[in-house]
Amino acid sequence: MVKNKRKNGQAWSFDLMIGIVIFVAALSLLFFYSINYKAESEDILNAMQYDGNAVADILLSEGYPKNWNKDDVIVPGILSNNKIDEDKLKNLSIINYEEQRSLMHTKYDFCFNFSDSMPASLPYCMGKQYNDPNNLFFISRMVIYKNKSSMLNIYIWK
Repeated sequence: MVKNKRKNGQAWSFDLMIGIVIFVAALSLLFFYSINYKAESEDILNAMQYDGNAVADILLSEGYPKNWNKDDVIVPGILSNNKIDEDKLKNLSIINYEEQRSLMHTKYDFCFNFSDSMPASLPYCMGKQYNDPNNLFFISRMVIYKNKSSMLNIYIWK
């Protein structure tokens, strides 16, 4: 009988060591995940900022070809003579949203609108509604629209 008591004691200490190893491994994984999660969030934010600026640069160009329409557009810029061209803006609004995203070379959802000042609330623009304010990147550029200075507001989200 003494033999059986020894085995029980050895098995218990072995189980304790395995349990401690599993606990330390799980704690280490959690620690490394939390460090990488922050870096991953910063990468997403940087990518959204890059895409948002790229969308703004594309929109604030003359586009290609210079007098493009919905059938031959390669780069959908909306400027002519450093002013917003109403015809190009109308042509852009005719293009479906997924094709617009493709032409803007972005994987994120986006929309833009014009305002006289910085917007106070999130808009409904170009058929897209933004619902989650935790994942929004906002870019604003000064433009001339309808012969007065205005803000081009670009919203990009994941």
